[in-house]
Amino acid sequence: DDGIERDQSEAFRYCHELRHSGFADWRLPTLEEFTRLLESAKESGIAGNVNTVYNRATNADYWTSTQGPQSNVAFIAEGTTMFKTNKYCVRAVRSAR
Repeated sequence: DDGIERDQSEAFRYCHELRHSGFADWRLPTLEEFTRLLESAKESGIAGNVNTVYNRATNADYWTSTQGPQSNVAFIAEGTTMFKTNKYCVRAVRSAR
C-alpha cells in the first residue's frame, strides 16, 4: 500500500505494472481474500495492530477485484459496493507458489 488513492481501473493498472521485491505478478485481492485476511488477523490476535480493510493514514478503504451486481460498481475490502470511479487505496497481493 503506497497510500495513493486510485479508481478501480487505476488500481488494476497499478497492480499490473507493480514491480516489487523481485516479483511482477501482483494483483488486486478478491473480497473473499480480504475476508480471510481479517478472520486470520482476529484469530491470531493481531487485528488491533494490522488493519486489513483500510489504510490507517488516509482512512481510505481498499479496492478488491470482485465486481458488483451492476457494471459500474465493485466491492471494497469491508464488503460494500462502491462506484468504480471512486478513489480508494490498493493493497496488492500475489499468489504463493
